[in-house]
Order: sequence, then C-alpha cells, then structure tokens
Amino acid sequence: MSINKKISLILLFLLLVNLLLLSNYSQAKEKEVTLTKIGEFRIGGVLFDVEVEDSIAYVSEYSASRLRIIDVSDPTSPFELGNYSVNLPHYISVVDEVAYIAAWNHGLQIVNVSDPSNPSKLSEFIPPGFVGGIHVVNNYAFVGATNADMHLLDVSDPSNPQNISSFSPGGTISFFKKDDLVFILAWSTSTETSNVVVADYSDPENPSEVSRFDLGDISADISVVGDYVYTSCLYGGLKILNYSDIENPELLSVYDEGGEAYALEVINDIVYLGNGYRGLELYDVSNKSSPSIIANYSTSGFAEELKVQDDLIYLNENGRGLVIIQVEGLPTSYVRGFEFSLTLMVIPIIIYLKRRKIK
Repeated sequence: MSINKKISLILLFLLLVNLLLLSNYSQAKEKEVTLTKIGEFRIGGVLFDVEVEDSIAYVSEYSASRLRIIDVSDPTSPFELGNYSVNLPHYISVVDEVAYIAAWNHGLQIVNVSDPSNPSKLSEFIPPGFVGGIHVVNNYAFVGATNADMHLLDVSDPSNPQNISSFSPGGTISFFKKDDLVFILAWSTSTETSNVVVADYSDPENPSEVSRFDLGDISADISVVGDYVYTSCLYGGLKILNYSDIENPELLSVYDEGGEAYALEVINDIVYLGNGYRGLELYDVSNKSSPSIIANYSTSGFAEELKVQDDLIYLNENGRGLVIIQVEGLPTSYVRGFEFSLTLMVIPIIIYLKRRKIK
C-alpha cells in the first residue's frame, strides 16, 4: 500500500473518531450540571479564605481570629485536626506544610503546619498598613496591604523572610502571577473602584507597571487564563477582559444577575463563582463574549471564598461553615479528547504535504 493511501486511511479513521467525540461532547453539553452537597464542617462565625493541600483544608475564621485545620480525606465526613490563634486572618496560602496568613494589622504570619494538631509560628513580616492579601509561588511571597505598598518577599527560608522590593499599585488584596507578570486588583482612592494593574516582575528587585484598567466597580478576586482576565466585582458580577494586547486591555463581557460576586476560580472554561447570598454559581465561558450560567447551589449563608479540586468544591459559607460540594455533568473530558484528536490529524496532513512538495 502506498504512503498516500495509508495517510488517507489514517485521516479517515481520525475523522470518524472526531465525529464520535463531537457527538459525545454535544450530548455532554446538553446534560444537566448538578451541584450536590456531600459534606460539611460546621463553623458558626464569619469565615474568609479556604485552601486545600494534601487532603487538608485550611479555613481562616475571621470572627474568632483563628486558622482552622480540617481533615477532608473523606469529604463526606470532615473533622478538625487542630487550630491556630491568629489576628483577623484574611487570605491564606499553604505551601510545603507552611501556612502564610494575612493577619491585618499583625502583618504576615508564617506558621509551621507539618503537625496539624500543634501548629507553631515560624516568623512574621509586618509592613505598614493592613495586610489582607498573600500569594506564595516559587519561594516568593506577594504581600498585599489595603492602604500601603505591595511587598515581594523571598521565603526560601520561611523562618527568615527577606523583603526584596516594594510596589505601589494602590491598596491591594488579590493578585495572580503569570510568568513574569503579576495581575493585581488595586483599590483607587480617587475613583473608589478597583483597577487591574499589571506589573512586570522579570526583575524582582525593580518591578514596573505595564498597564492599568479601571473596572468601574469594587472587585474582590482575579484569575488569569491565557489572554483573558476574570474578575468578581462585588456589585458588578463577573467581568471578562481581553489582555491579548497587555498594554491595551479591553472589557469583553459582563454577567450580572445580582448578588455580591466575591471569589472565583476558572478551570476548563468553567467559572466557579461565590456570589454572596445567591450562593455558588457555575458559568460556561467557552464564549468569552457571552458567558452563560449552567448551575447554581443555593446557600443559607453568604457564599464567599472557594477552592476547586477535581470534582469537589470547598466553599466557605458564612454562618454555616465549610461546605463540600460535588459537581457532576461537566463535559471537560470530551473537550480534551476532541482537542487532542484534532491535533493528531495535523501530523499526517503535514507529512502528506511535505511528500507532495518533494515530488
């Protein structure tokens, strides 16, 4: 059999596979997405952030000034392993059994949680202002203050953090690092709105501003996927911005059906949004210009911070506690299979075209 016939048969086979995957994907898109509570850990106070690391959930209990450490290895039956007293905990980040806690006027508190039943303080960093934000990646800690500079720390030795540089985007709590860029939600005192400030950290000692975009609203959380920035605006819903031109971003779409959009995560074109008293909402953003809601979980309290791992959503619900929700019906597996198969089709086509060029 000639090579051209072999390539034709391979292309025909891959085409049939793609048609099958597309059919299954279409069926999956029509399938109802369901959100089901499978477990909870009751905490009656006001909560803030939640992080999940190695089957342990870390919850900042703002009203009681403590970090709660909860075993979620069996999500249907979570239980407390220990807790740690810390002043007004806001955002937290847990890396390699070390918890970095934004502790308001007590700065950044760094805690050893290798023994969850007996957490112990390693060190602290107390800059001017009230520290509400923390993000740790690659031995760097980005520390956000609501009324002062944002600081970059070297935390390769958590017991001795070193201040590398400061940056002044405005008061900040939330940020997202992508390569050498950091996308910052910065509070503007002049407009009383949030700005998306992009900073270049290719030289960590000398960060510089790349662009600034006024959201026209107060925003609480930010996520970046590819060229797109997603923000949760307290009174403006979900906003999606196009950053293909990093210096000239543009607002693509707004989805606002009420509530107080607080926390969000974006995975495989699905936005998971903690939307205050409207509860937990899931949006399909495969069409960035026209997001659509695909599922909702009603809460009795205020839906705030959340963390997504596989098919589980860990949600802080004020007045109730940590609620664990299972999501079913998302067509992500079909999307990945379809895209992979399309990629495979390109290979024999390239081979075929090269052979024709040689002849």
